[in-house]
Amino acid sequence: MSVFTVYHHSFEVLGGSERVAVAVIRVLKDLGMKVRLVTLVPPDDRIYAWDRNYVKPDEVIRVNFPLKFGLYKALYLSLRTVRGNTISTIGDITNCDYDYIHFPWSISEVAGIKVYKGTKRIYFLPYKVFHRKIKNGGKMLANSRWTGEILRKAGFQYQVVYPPVDVEKYSQVGGKERDPRTVLTISRISPEKDLDNLFYVAEKLKNFNFYLLGSSGRSRRYLQEVLRKAESLHNLKVITNFDDKTLLDIMGKAKLYFHPKIEEHFGISVVEAMSAGIIPVVHKSGGTWMDIVDEGKYGFGYSSKEEAVNSLIEASKSSLEVKKRAEMFTFKKFEATLLSILERAS
Repeated sequence: MSVFTVYHHSFEVLGGSERVAVAVIRVLKDLGMKVRLVTLVPPDDRIYAWDRNYVKPDEVIRVNFPLKFGLYKALYLSLRTVRGNTISTIGDITNCDYDYIHFPWSISEVAGIKVYKGTKRIYFLPYKVFHRKIKNGGKMLANSRWTGEILRKAGFQYQVVYPPVDVEKYSQVGGKERDPRTVLTISRISPEKDLDNLFYVAEKLKNFNFYLLGSSGRSRRYLQEVLRKAESLHNLKVITNFDDKTLLDIMGKAKLYFHPKIEEHFGISVVEAMSAGIIPVVHKSGGTWMDIVDEGKYGFGYSSKEEAVNSLIEASKSSLEVKKRAEMFTFKKFEATLLSILERAS
């Protein structure tokens, strides 16, 4: 039996990149491979309820790293990657045979995306410097065409492999009597998620009801700021660490999904909402706009906070059908694409 090694930096916070890691392990196991997982923070019991595709790796190797900074955890493990039946779901370029790219932080400025702004420049610059030690010649798997364009501008060839979404789970949601003024947002409650855009539209649309469902992220201080802001707005309810029943109930009555993140690399939560028949309103950037809503064909977009308000009003009057589009991003589609790539290489 062949051994395949999967590198993923952390399962501490469960999000989009962890969905991909779980799916990759599942596909490799289905192929009859013995799977070795190398990580700094292994999955715990939460993952069984969180993702029904999860199967336990045959071996888990835990790597120790003394710092808590998430980006540098990813960098540390990336520097330890090697070739030889290996795949990384860390998100940036590594030494592996296959790299699943969520966002290539190390080369983002090639595409004119400035992640090194203001005081954050101090935080990001060492990452870029140390990352230069990685010399990759493996296969690039991009989570969206938008991410792939960044790779192309940096001289890399790539193939798009859309992240797996549990479309079947959410497509069962009812909602014939959806409220056109009920708006759902699903997001990790962290500063980088651009939640100020959500606060702005909620403040302007006082006759709309907004729900923010999300994990609390790593910053308790920021979570308290968000809770205080929501309390002052009166029409924004924040629910952290929610269960499936709560999510499905709100999905059943919300007509609109608002995605506040700018330059989102893909946007799994947008597809989850669409699979339930909820009309998305997303920023006109990133994979959400280019890949998921196809630049306005399957949803509404905004370039400014003011336009976001108008787009929500317009979407509330729309009868746009979006469920079919969500079927492009199922686990089966992910599995078939990844299998074809691995089989061509064998």
